[in-house]
Amino acid sequence: VGMAMGGWMVTVSASSDSLPGNHVRYGVKLATEKAQVAVASATGNAKSEASLHLTFAARRADELKQIVEEEPVYVDETTERLKESMASVEENLQDLKDNDPTKVDDVAKQITEKTTDIINDLNDAAHDISGEGEEGVAAVKDLQDAKKAVNDTGIEAIGVLAQSEILGDEEIKLIVEEKIDAILLDAEEMKQDVDVVTEEVADGEI
Repeated sequence: VGMAMGGWMVTVSASSDSLPGNHVRYGVKLATEKAQVAVASATGNAKSEASLHLTFAARRADELKQIVEEEPVYVDETTERLKESMASVEENLQDLKDNDPTKVDDVAKQITEKTTDIINDLNDAAHDISGEGEEGVAAVKDLQDAKKAVNDTGIEAIGVLAQSEILGDEEIKLIVEEKIDAILLDAEEMKQDVDVVTEEVADGEI
């Protein structure tokens, strides 16, 4: 048993930096994440589960930054996994709001911070892939869909914080202002990506 567990741990460790396309190691990476979520879910720890899903969404965003140039074929399935993680975060947030309001503010703050980081990574990925023909345009669309899902979750968290009875008014105001600034910046980034694609269509490249 010790040898088997030792071999499993080595495999898990080796898979931690794997990317979509490396089917064996990446499969182990995803299976390990599912196991972590299953443990958190079994113990009824919605706060821990939300944190895990946020971490995994951030991993998918980091993976997208690494694969957009060489492996754009995997952008679609990776963005789908990211969106699934964000949907789970929203479910956990609602669960905490309904059943454990003492913890919901901490999770909402974590969501507003983490979603900003994820959006930045998705923007970097979109910039790297723009101008790569039809496959590139499809990948940019997938990234924009993922960004919308991330922003929607961030806005849900802002709604929770706006009703907080624990945080002070000034702290809430600062968090909301920072998130609004990030969303406006993302809107400008999205416009630039759309302009690039529009120019390609006009030039007959697509």
